[in-house]
Amino acid sequence: MSAKKEIAIDAIQKAKKALAALPSRVTVKKSLESALEELKPSIEALLARGYTRAEVIDQLVKQGIPAKLYHLRTLLSTPRAANKEVKQVPPTE
Repeated sequence: MSAKKEIAIDAIQKAKKALAALPSRVTVKKSLESALEELKPSIEALLARGYTRAEVIDQLVKQGIPAKLYHLRTLLSTPRAANKEVKQVPPTE
């Protein structure tokens, strides 16, 4: 036999107001892929200035971005066409 807890209506109204007044939460973290995508122009600029990919990775790690070489390869690769159309030339007679 458990007793039901009753809550005063004014407490419910007060809680509703307090919850509605809470500010929106801002995400303070991003995925590694998202971070690298945001840094892509800076990474490309370093590569254009003569830095190697390994040197860029070293700099990212020093800044707290735990990237690996394969992350850069993926970031900087050009996507391949999924359905490349093969142009067929009819045989000549």
